[in-house]
Amino acid sequence: MVKKNVLIFTDCYIYGGSERLMTFLLSNQLLNEQFDLTLAFRSHKSYVEGLNSDLRKWGVEAKTLPVTLLSNTALFHRISCSGLHPLIKKGIKIPFYLVERLGIYFVFNIFVILGFLLKKRPDIVHVNNGGYPGARSCNQFVLCCHILKIRSIVYQVNNIAYPPGSIFSRWYDKLIGKYVYSFITASSQARLALISQRSFDATKIVQIPNTVKLEATMVGRAEILAESGWPEDTFLLVQVAFLTARKGQIYLLRALKEIRDSQHPVLTQQLRVLLVGNGEDEGLLKAYVADNHLQDYVFFTGYRANSVDFIQACDVFILPSVANEDMPLALLAAMNMGKPLISTGFAGILEAIKNGENGILISNAPDEITAQLKSAIIQMFESPDKRAVLGVEARRTFNEKYSEAAYGKALSRLYDMSLQGGGIAKNAY
Repeated sequence: MVKKNVLIFTDCYIYGGSERLMTFLLSNQLLNEQFDLTLAFRSHKSYVEGLNSDLRKWGVEAKTLPVTLLSNTALFHRISCSGLHPLIKKGIKIPFYLVERLGIYFVFNIFVILGFLLKKRPDIVHVNNGGYPGARSCNQFVLCCHILKIRSIVYQVNNIAYPPGSIFSRWYDKLIGKYVYSFITASSQARLALISQRSFDATKIVQIPNTVKLEATMVGRAEILAESGWPEDTFLLVQVAFLTARKGQIYLLRALKEIRDSQHPVLTQQLRVLLVGNGEDEGLLKAYVADNHLQDYVFFTGYRANSVDFIQACDVFILPSVANEDMPLALLAAMNMGKPLISTGFAGILEAIKNGENGILISNAPDEITAQLKSAIIQMFESPDKRAVLGVEARRTFNEKYSEAAYGKALSRLYDMSLQGGGIAKNAY
């Protein structure tokens, strides 16, 4: 039996959670047995490094193809992360913004994508977008598939959709909703947002929970503590995330300041926090740490390909995100390793964590999150037995709902139905 060709397209300037999900897809045993998988992506140095690192780690010989497309996202990100004055940053961005608004990027990308699809002639196209509308090239990919009469298109949306900003956006959504066979979300809240915010057909949207691979660690907790000069009884909190406002690091830092200033000398002595990742808010966060004399408690590792080592080393995994989450892969990785969790409760996080059973959920409201973070951290520190129970339950939840096998079966069914045409079976998911 000849395998059907699946072309996965993704566009992101960082190799983050939703991008790693596509690498997990490429390495899924069931999907590889049934389909011929290829990953196409807009090439960025950090993305390629992360992708190749994961593929080597898992011994996967995947077909990967960079595509030359035009976009301002990566350029604007580099400008935002620079040390230039804010007005200079805006001035540099203006001409590139105008060129994009004139439609030059759109026309260029359409011709590139059409040529790419004509060459590859996939049976199924799986578009992976960080959110919606997200990367413009994702919708452009859908348009090109329609032009070439490729009907088996599944479209993954990894964050909560934004409302449309114009009449043109609503018209564009109608085209995308018509041409796509099925949309995939990891959480019910993301599914509802596509319906309520973008008016997509509810019968076309399926929920398939994300998955992660259980990775072998290269460096253990003892080595990480020794390298940092920390004692064995260190109470270690770890967050693995892009350093940006929506990930809520500033609220964690404020909570740590309150803990330090409170009457809790034992916790203050043992507490250490590792922020694993980089991003546009790195300078702001480091400035807050310096201004509030938190250098003895908070440490920035930068981007690390071995982030799993830090998750495995932690006493508690913490994710105080405040917006634009669906089903964070770093959270699933911590669950897979049996780590107790503290996280804000919304979107797919609410479906993964049951408060008091396999983690602690806190509010993501700006006026509540700091106090609740402080309380949850103290509670975890004072209850080691509870931490152990929460960790065991987190691992059990992962095995029941987020395993690689379950992910592969659900996606395989959807691919098959897209080839057959017709509606999506109501009880397929």
